[in-house]
Amino acid sequence: MESGKGLNVELELQARLKVLNEKLQAGESLRDLDQLPEEVKNAGQEDEFLHNILYGDLAATETAPAHPMEWEDANEEQAETPWLWMQTMLEERSDWLDDQNAIHDMTKEAPSAVIELENYGMPFSRTEDGKITRELLTCCVVDRTGHSLLHTLYGASQQYKNCKYFVEYFALDLLMDQGKCVGVMALEMETGKIHRFRAKKTLLATGGYGRSYFSSTMAHTCTGDELLWSLVLVSEILIWSSFSFIQLVSMVHGV
Repeated sequence: MESGKGLNVELELQARLKVLNEKLQAGESLRDLDQLPEEVKNAGQEDEFLHNILYGDLAATETAPAHPMEWEDANEEQAETPWLWMQTMLEERSDWLDDQNAIHDMTKEAPSAVIELENYGMPFSRTEDGKITRELLTCCVVDRTGHSLLHTLYGASQQYKNCKYFVEYFALDLLMDQGKCVGVMALEMETGKIHRFRAKKTLLATGGYGRSYFSSTMAHTCTGDELLWSLVLVSEILIWSSFSFIQLVSMVHGV
C-alpha cells in the first residue's frame, strides 16, 4: 500500500469509528452504515488485520445478531444466547490462545454481573432515558470504570463480617510447602513488621507488568513480580493472556 493511500485509509478509519460511536449512542442499527470507499475496501482485503477492524465486528451470521446493540431486535432464539457473539469475538481476537472456558464463563455471566453491580450501587453512565450506557464491549462509568468497580466491590464487601482487609501490606514472597503455595509473606508498611499469612488458596491479582517498560500508564506497583514468583516457585501459570497497555516509549528497564 502506498504511503498516501495508507494515510487516506487511516483517516477513513477514524471517520468510521466516529460514525460508529455516534450511531451507538443514538441506538441505531450498525447494518445501515454507508459503504466504504473502494481504496479502503481494497486495503481491507489485502491486510487481514485491517479487514478484521473494518468488517469483523459487523459481519451478520445466521445464529446471532451482527452486533450487541441489535440484541434487543433479535428473535427469541437469538435473544437467549446473546453472549455467544462476545465469546466468539474474544476467542478470535486472541488467535484462540486465551482460555476458552474462562471466556465462556465470563461472557455468559456478564449480564447478571452488571445487574449485581448496579444493585451494589455502581454509578454506571446513563442515557437520557435512564438506561445504562453501552459501549462496544462494556457498560462504562465515564472513563473510570475500573476505579468505580474497585470502590463498589470494596463497599459491598463491608457487609460481610468474615471479610477482613489488611491495608498497606506489601507482599514479599510466597510460602511454599513441597511445591504447593500455602500462603504469602508480607511487610506491614506502617510498622515494618513481617507477617506470614497461611491460606488454602492464594490468588495473585497485582495488575500485570507494564512498569517493566520505560513509560507506561499502569500503576508503579505493576512490576511483574507476581509472574516471577509463579514461574520460579510454582512453575505453572494457569492462564496466559494477551498483554496490552498504552505504551508511550518502547524501552525496557534493566533489560
